[in-house]
Amino acid sequence: MTYTDGADRLRHWKAIILDRTSGGELILQKLYPTIKFRDARTDHFRVREADKTPSAVAYRRDQIWYVVDYGGDGKWRNAIDQYALERGLDGGPFIEILKAIAGELLITLP
Repeated sequence: MTYTDGADRLRHWKAIILDRTSGGELILQKLYPTIKFRDARTDHFRVREADKTPSAVAYRRDQIWYVVDYGGDGKWRNAIDQYALERGLDGGPFIEILKAIAGELLITLP
């Protein structure tokens, strides 16, 4: 595949990752092994082991999974952005975040 620019490649890679992870569901399962998916939402789950009560929940909207951690900053993040936050990659180059996810989940990117 030929890309017209770097942004075009990033959009394509993001689409591949979301497609191969069921909208980010597999990314969230990797981050939070105890997460329980129920149709278009999850049960509340712990983001931090030290939490006394589960403070996060995930919802699927337009086939993409989003997480909000009410015990954290309360911001909604898609599964890719949540991965970046959990792995300390947030604020870094988006291409490196996509490469890290692809490597961890054994996804081949063109």
